[in-house]
Amino acid sequence: MNFDKFYFSDKKVMINATWIIISSQNKSEILFLLSLLNSPISYAILKSYLKLPNEKDFLVGIKSIKQYIRIPKITPENQAIKDKIISLTEQMLDLENVTLKNFVDFGNLMVQKFDSIEIRKNNLVLTSNNKEYSCKIENGQEEFVKKVISANYFDNGLVFNKESVTLQELKNLEAIDFDKQEELKNQIDELVYELYFG
Repeated sequence: MNFDKFYFSDKKVMINATWIIISSQNKSEILFLLSLLNSPISYAILKSYLKLPNEKDFLVGIKSIKQYIRIPKITPENQAIKDKIISLTEQMLDLENVTLKNFVDFGNLMVQKFDSIEIRKNNLVLTSNNKEYSCKIENGQEEFVKKVISANYFDNGLVFNKESVTLQELKNLEAIDFDKQEELKNQIDELVYELYFG
């Protein structure tokens, strides 16, 4: 109802009366459609036709999408652009399935609860009862891991804001690289523009 963007899910979705759902068994076509619908071009078109003056939000329906949004004609000359859009969209969405265990080797750590967390060079140092456990961070990912840990466990990046943290919580901590997602989204938007306007 309060539209801000279109979302993708390949999981089973419980139908909600306030949602608009476009579904297909063809994942690549849905990814392509998602990129087109989330492009600044589509957003500007929908906003200009559907947003009422003095209203903060606007409503989008399937009929409106069909009425105002046109899919560019795909020819052999621009098929590569469409394929690239689908590939980049998949990469962008895959970044949402990444957790801290993808960047940190927790090895066979048996301790399940920790009092504090610290990043030292290329190690995630976990402390439990004044004993330190060092877990290697994947090369080149130290700053990103530091950013994720700081955002989730420290106030203003300085003060540890939890009494304790579990190993399972750390392993499953979402580690979404929003900067990389934004970079991919900008590339997708440029390709969508090229598809519409050559």
